[in-house]
Amino acid sequence: MIEINHLFYAMSGYILGSIPTGLIFGKIVLKKDISKIGSKTIGASNIFHLSNFKFGSILFFIDSFGKGFLPLLLIFIFVNSSNFFEYASVFTLFVLMGHNWSVFMKFNGGRGQSLIMGSLLILSIPLSILMCITLLIFWVISKEGGVSWIITLLVLMITSLSSITIIDKELIIPITMYLMITIIKRIMGNNSIRKSRVKNKISTKKILFYRLFLDRDILEKP
Repeated sequence: MIEINHLFYAMSGYILGSIPTGLIFGKIVLKKDISKIGSKTIGASNIFHLSNFKFGSILFFIDSFGKGFLPLLLIFIFVNSSNFFEYASVFTLFVLMGHNWSVFMKFNGGRGQSLIMGSLLILSIPLSILMCITLLIFWVISKEGGVSWIITLLVLMITSLSSITIIDKELIIPITMYLMITIIKRIMGNNSIRKSRVKNKISTKKILFYRLFLDRDILEKP
């Protein structure tokens, strides 16, 4: 049953997630509108690509700590432990949706990788460790962040479904939703498929394939 608390955490999560930290960071630090250059996303990955490791790491910390770790830590401290996973799941899912479809950016946005990482540090240390190991392994193998991340989320979902004796079973829903929201965001992109098809002169099937696995519209990195 939906309670007033659910609505509170959903609304506050969406508003927090919608704050375009990457866009603000890019304009202040890089003097650039990162929503129009590079991958055209407003997350840390685009900052890494457009500047350097230092600035990318700073934005990663801002998003993972400010939108993921810290809010859930506060919920953990002030909410009854029996309701923590319920409210934390609602909050973090709406933070992710706000980050990906920001009301302040005409419902465009980033991908939410950093805030998912920050959230998992509170929700599950074992899953956080598994996430880092899996992400590192597949990045070393593929050198593709998009492929590595989608595989990592899939591994986390399978683990949460099959290891309920180790991983709290209440994490099954948020982990699964992380994957589904990521897939939906990638498929939708920040540009229409029609425009991308005309611009890049490739088929819709290829665009969808590249978006799903590479998180971009073309095979080559921009």
